[in-house]
Amino acid sequence: MSPLPHSHRPRAQMGLTLVELMVSMVIGLAVIGAGLAMYSTSGFAGKGSSALSQMSEDASLALSLMRNHIAMAGYSRMVLEPTSNAMVKLYTGHPVFGCRFGVDSITKDNFLSSTDPDATKHQIACDNAAGTGNDTLIVLYEADQDNTVANTATTPTDCLGNGVPLVTTNPLGNYNIAENRFFISADNALSCRGNDGAVSQPLVDNVAQMQIWYGVATPSPTGTRGTVATRYLRANQVGDMNNGNWDQVVSIRLCLVIQSRDPVLDTPAPYFNCNGVSTPTTDRRLYRAFTTTVVLNNRIFQN
Repeated sequence: MSPLPHSHRPRAQMGLTLVELMVSMVIGLAVIGAGLAMYSTSGFAGKGSSALSQMSEDASLALSLMRNHIAMAGYSRMVLEPTSNAMVKLYTGHPVFGCRFGVDSITKDNFLSSTDPDATKHQIACDNAAGTGNDTLIVLYEADQDNTVANTATTPTDCLGNGVPLVTTNPLGNYNIAENRFFISADNALSCRGNDGAVSQPLVDNVAQMQIWYGVATPSPTGTRGTVATRYLRANQVGDMNNGNWDQVVSIRLCLVIQSRDPVLDTPAPYFNCNGVSTPTTDRRLYRAFTTTVVLNNRIFQN
């Protein structure tokens, strides 16, 4: 007996409909887009984080350098003055002097020297018409081998490592005088020019702005120098070198605006400047203001 023949039905064709195919493509594109967005975001976050780290390092270095020099402002050894039998300082000139918009071109080369040790006699005038927005700070003190790094000739040095002059005109003793001028260069670097006055050198890059307020004390009724800042003034408000209130300055509030080394933003973004005011930018760099206050202990405790 032969087996019954089997009937074979044709199988239906298997596949995706056009709608299913389009849905799959949309889902795939969405996944790819999300991945690209995450990659782009992580890339920006990485660049932004690196830029902020660089800015913090630059700010820390710049503020540390400035604090160290400002803290020495007005320092001088105390020696016995035989006539009055009192302890007096060898260097008695200004501890600091500042200009709101930089030193003018006529007096920019007037530095303290071995024959001109008194800060009130070497005239420095400010260029109040420059309008650069950056201050210049001049710090003066007796330099020795303890508060500076001596050069190979064992001479105390200025902010650039150059030897400072030896003052020999004081009958109470010889001393070295340092005069360091801090300012922001045209290429946005915290720079310094020392006693030799020849050239300035950059100390820290990416410093876009420097603004300084001076803590001025009020003298006592008896004329004794005050020791507590009662107001903070800009350099032009303190006055000129000879007739201003520079002998009453007991502290300095320093603000530096640091910029990122490279453009990291998609579009320029404003930042808050040293005055707390929103300031527009023209590039895609990050900007941030850093502030510190330094007390002039040598001025307060060597009254």
